[in-house]
Amino acid sequence: MPKENVHKNHRQRLRNKFITGGLSGFDPHEVLELLLFYVLPQQDTNPIAHRLIEHFGSLSAVMDADIEELTRVTGIKEYSASILKLIPEISSYYNLDKLRSRVKFDEIQKIAEYCVFLHMKDVREKLSVFMLDNKYRFIGIKTMAEGAGCSVDINLELLATILFKFSAPNFILVHNHPGGNPYPSVADIQITNYVYETFKPFNKTLLEHLIIAGKDYMPVMQIIKNQKTYI
Repeated sequence: MPKENVHKNHRQRLRNKFITGGLSGFDPHEVLELLLFYVLPQQDTNPIAHRLIEHFGSLSAVMDADIEELTRVTGIKEYSASILKLIPEISSYYNLDKLRSRVKFDEIQKIAEYCVFLHMKDVREKLSVFMLDNKYRFIGIKTMAEGAGCSVDINLELLATILFKFSAPNFILVHNHPGGNPYPSVADIQITNYVYETFKPFNKTLLEHLIIAGKDYMPVMQIIKNQKTYI
């Protein structure tokens, strides 16, 4: 009597498992396997999913890897790698869009929550300017610099160009500390004071300077005020 093929209808069983219960109860390799069903319809994606987890160590590490690293795993070509990279990007875009549609940006905490999502996947330091109108409505975010060290060197000329181009009366500086420590450096504190004083005469108000580290953040200006060192 022939052995039963344990892989028969495996794809449909895995799809049904997702349809009825979402990803709850899925092993990390099963999540990748399910995704790869749609990318590699003619291949057995189970061993490829296992190889990805073994190579990178976790599902999140697979999603964070760049395309070149992903294609080093047997069975993953550039097209498959680009789809794997697309998933966290869509997730981030979705979360940002959902957050933006329901948040009133009249509280620093709400802006910080938005920016935590913005920098969630960043492994290098990035400096951005978050712009608001006079009623604290969102105008936009522009990246000013990327790949710096633990403190930021703000290009005041570039910042002025952005603020005047978008007619932004209020702005917040946002940068991340990939190392995980959100506390401001001496340079962060000094540049925050300097930017505030420089733009005040032009009716451009620096509301805050947020440092993001993972899910944590620090409001530099608030820290300065609490220490009574801010003018």
